[in-house]
Amino acid sequence: MIAALLTAMPTAMAQPGGADPEGVIASFDPPTLSALLDAYGYDHDVVDSDGQTVIRVAFEGRTIALWPRACNGGQTGCLGLAIEAYYHEPLSDGAINDFNKTAYIATMSRDGGHAVLRRYLMADYGIAARSIDLNIRTFAGAMDQYTAFFQKRTGLPVVAPGQ
Repeated sequence: MIAALLTAMPTAMAQPGGADPEGVIASFDPPTLSALLDAYGYDHDVVDSDGQTVIRVAFEGRTIALWPRACNGGQTGCLGLAIEAYYHEPLSDGAINDFNKTAYIATMSRDGGHAVLRRYLMADYGIAARSIDLNIRTFAGAMDQYTAFFQKRTGLPVVAPGQ
């Protein structure tokens, strides 16, 4: 049984920019992420935000930001990935804590005058490339969970920055 599992595991890691969408990636470098997002059919763009690279992903009417983190100088060797969504209307600290008690996929916090929903991934020792697709879809579910929570608490619609 163990031999069958081992033979099914990928044996090589894809290199940045040439990521195999069904393989294993060793980092969250922007060229690697962009190649995977292309392969999975996501509409996205790579932009500079105050000297840091962020990849904005459009997914079913949502905007999700992918921030490569824990990089080796510049934007290479990035072992961390922050997945974030931003909202204009932060809830009270108590309400944010209540949401975080029910949200196992992502956590909500305040950042200035905005609320930030965040999930963090690590690529130490490699991560299945398909995990990027799965984590975007899972994070979108957390966004829906926050929208429902916010509307139930306030009776107001959620407005994301840029809307």
